[in-house]
Amino acid sequence: AGRDAHDGLLRESRVLLDVLDCVGHANPAVARQADLCLDVVVEHDRDPDGGLGELGAQVRRRRFHAHNREWLEVVDHETGAPDRHNYPSPTASDDESASP
Repeated sequence: AGRDAHDGLLRESRVLLDVLDCVGHANPAVARQADLCLDVVVEHDRDPDGGLGELGAQVRRRRFHAHNREWLEVVDHETGAPDRHNYPSPTASDDESASP
């Protein structure tokens, strides 16, 4: 029953999406707690072979996009370059994040 509840909570609700949205929250305590929750997802979402599961891979992709967005904003600010509005949102779905 525990595994069913776990899967239902993560796969059949908005919980994971809402936690992903909190990673870049302006309140550092909220962002930190969201990051800790996502660490648990990445650690425990494994396929039968022990590799990263679907949800864990999604979390890693979103974190990667968020990190790149933050880095690009710093570089743009330091160089005076215009904002990069076409870079995918860290909370966009994988379909929305795909390159044109």
